[in-house]
Amino acid sequence: RRRPWRRLVVWRVVLAAVGAAISHFVGLEAAIGNAYRTACSAGLWCKHVKDAAGLLPDDDRWRLDQYSRWVLRESDVDMRFVFVNGTSGKTIEQFAVDTVEALGIGGKTREERGVLFLYDLAGKRARIEVGYGLEGYFPDAFVNYLIHDHARELFASRDISLALRLLLRMLHTRIRQAVLGAQFDPRVLEMARSAR
Repeated sequence: RRRPWRRLVVWRVVLAAVGAAISHFVGLEAAIGNAYRTACSAGLWCKHVKDAAGLLPDDDRWRLDQYSRWVLRESDVDMRFVFVNGTSGKTIEQFAVDTVEALGIGGKTREERGVLFLYDLAGKRARIEVGYGLEGYFPDAFVNYLIHDHARELFASRDISLALRLLLRMLHTRIRQAVLGAQFDPRVLEMARSAR
């Protein structure tokens, strides 16, 4: 004789066990995320964001670092953001090159696929360095737009974190377009300039 209630009891036990396991792993993941966020706030483990100028709130530094890590996993592009309070008497160009070498930006990816966004808070200057493996992704016209137009408005805005996230998304979108074989269209820059 069949007892359907036994199956129901078995399924409830199985579902309860699966639910408990999922909640345990979700809780564990949240705990790891909180520990990483705390360490990043203290200046540890934030590999992709170095904020010696104290420009970003801790939570925003952590988010920017997380997004940059995701881009590295997805596209094999090492994107770094460095904020300093002076370049120690060097030109911004030389300081950027020295920073790329010191941090090994793009060194662990294939073909030196690294991007550095450097901002000197004291001199109100910005610089983007692009590794050799990404020169086709980021033509000079695009980089010049980011430095001369976007970065100027980025730091003039009241919400620097939002402006940095927009910059990161612009870089990420361009990477995705290039991976799909799309050539850079300079008309995009004209439209962006005219939209202001």
